[in-house]
This record gives sequence, structure tokens and C-alpha cells, in this order.
Amino acid sequence: MIRRAPRSTRAKIVQAEADQRATADLLYQLGQGDLAARLLGCMAAKQARRGGDGRVWLRRCGSAACRWCSRTRQHAGWFAALDWSRGHRRSLAAISIRRRPGQIGAAIRRLRRGLRDVRDRMARSRRRWRSVGIAGVVAGGAVWLVVLHPDVERGEVNEVLRRRWPDAAVRDVDEGAVLPEPLGLHDAVALALVPRGVDYLRVVVGLRHDDGVRHHHRAVEDIEPMPITF
Repeated sequence: MIRRAPRSTRAKIVQAEADQRATADLLYQLGQGDLAARLLGCMAAKQARRGGDGRVWLRRCGSAACRWCSRTRQHAGWFAALDWSRGHRRSLAAISIRRRPGQIGAAIRRLRRGLRDVRDRMARSRRRWRSVGIAGVVAGGAVWLVVLHPDVERGEVNEVLRRRWPDAAVRDVDEGAVLPEPLGLHDAVALALVPRGVDYLRVVVGLRHDDGVRHHHRAVEDIEPMPITF
């Protein structure tokens, strides 16, 4: 079964088009005409697809600032994280991204480093944390994470994450959850300026494998590689 982002209502499509134009206008003001043209061209191709004639939306800009491409990438990353973790003990963690306007990229980098530092620090003191892995996406003003923790209780995961991020919410994974809408105007512009090939929409902390160490926990040996999406 092919999974995709939920269909948007007409009102949401109109709002997305207005947001896309606003992002392009700001990019033009910043002298980034090529980036702005990419966003507008992608939107025009999406609009031309309407009408039920079966035409395919062939032109995709792939930008994290695009209201359509970013949504597609977010859901692809989210579904990959769900598929990767299915069948193991896991939890959903949502953590707000603390940032100043236009500083979304630096904030995501800090959060990624923070998640890895927390997991690695716990793995040094508690061996069972070596089987903890994290995969998720940036959605709205937060990161939505699937935390894989085969040998760690959810209460301990919640305690450790909230010690670093007091507003972290850890709960059951709901595969039917609807991700928040894309980022705001200034965050979208900041991501549009990121070089192509740098993905700020995905957050991954891989499973820890120490050379020469035989794990006597069951988790690491039977978990598939971390998800990769394109």
C-alpha cells in the first residue's frame, strides 16, 4: 500500500498558495530570484495538475520552503520512521523547537546534537540505552520523533527527555496522527537558503554499535537499518 500525506481541503490549498507567494516575494527582496522562481514554478505545476485529467505533477522543486514538497518529504520521513520501528517497543516524542525568527536551521542542528548527546551519555552509564534509536521529522514548530527503546521503559525515556526538554511529550505512537502544518514564513525563507542536499526536515539518531563489544541485549541484533527516504 502506498501511503501519502492526507489530502488538503480547498481552504488549506488557498492558504498554501498565499504562503508560497509570500515566501517567494521575500526571497525576491533578498535578491534570491532563482529560489523564488523555483517555488513559484513548482506551485504553477501543481495548479496545472488540477482538473481530473490524470496529468502527473512532474515539476517538483524539492525545497524545504515549498508548501507542497516539504509536506511530501515530511510525511515520507514520518512513514519511514513508523515502518522502521514497527514490531518493537517504541514511543512518540514531540519536542518544541526553540528558536528566534529565521534561525530554524541552527535550532534543528542543536536539537539533533542534543538528542544524540543525551542518548550517548545514557548509553555510557546504562548499557540498555545502546539499543535506543530515534527517527522523525520537523513538523510545524516541533520535531515529531519515534523513539525505539526495546530495553528501556517508556517512563525512563520520558524522564530523561524531559530533564533536557521540559516540554517534551512522550506517549503511545499513533500511526494515524496528522502532522502539523508546514513552517511559518520566516522559517520557510531560512530553509530555502540552505544549500541543496542538506535535509533539515529529518532527525535521525542511529542505533549505537560499539566495535568489539558483544551486546547481551536482544534489541540491536534484530532491528532493521535506519530509514532512508528520497
